[in-house]
Amino acid sequence: MLNKRFVILVLFACALFQSVHANKPVWIHQTPVSNNKTYDYKVTQAEAKTYEEAYSKALARAILETSWKISGVTVKVNDEIGDIETGISKSLETIAKEIRIHINKVCEYSDRPAGSMQVRVYILWQVPIDGYITPKFDQYNCE
Repeated sequence: MLNKRFVILVLFACALFQSVHANKPVWIHQTPVSNNKTYDYKVTQAEAKTYEEAYSKALARAILETSWKISGVTVKVNDEIGDIETGISKSLETIAKEIRIHINKVCEYSDRPAGSMQVRVYILWQVPIDGYITPKFDQYNCE
């Protein structure tokens, strides 16, 4: 009796998971792997009242997170917000003089979650591994 309930519960959970993720592209949940050592893939997501605002936020996140990565900025959970901001500002000032950040938008998906007034945007980017070399981006099929 317990096994039947468990099986029914697992089947229900699987069906719910599939219905939530049914229409979203695979790359949202499973980031692709790059074909060469000059770039990685990154997915950014943002929500806002309009598509344009959400897109701008997702773009800003991609640029900020990429600059943190290639500048070597590390953030610890226990750090004070002031220390984090100071460290990031100093690192960004340094790399702004020495590094050009190349990012390539590959795919995009947007939706409006049920019962929400917000538009949600997901963007798949190709981002450089190193800020001192120009990445060689490859083609990616979004479907």
